[in-house]
Amino acid sequence: MTTLQLLNVRQMCRTGEAREIRIKSGLSLAELAKDVHRNKTTVHNWETGKTQPRGDAAIVYGERLLQLRRLLSRMG
Repeated sequence: MTTLQLLNVRQMCRTGEAREIRIKSGLSLAELAKDVHRNKTTVHNWETGKTQPRGDAAIVYGERLLQLRRLLSRMG
């Protein structure tokens, strides 16, 4: 993940887009957290801006959000 990708993931969290993508995808906090190998409190903290995703966790989380966003755009 490049610096720009990391900034994008953090912005998605800050603006609420990350949470919006998760909800529109029909995933619970627990389901997404399990998918990115974190606990639901961590994902909640990212989504609410309490903490920022970092390192490998940011890479996995960012990739998953982008995949979900593409899926949602294809579904219309």
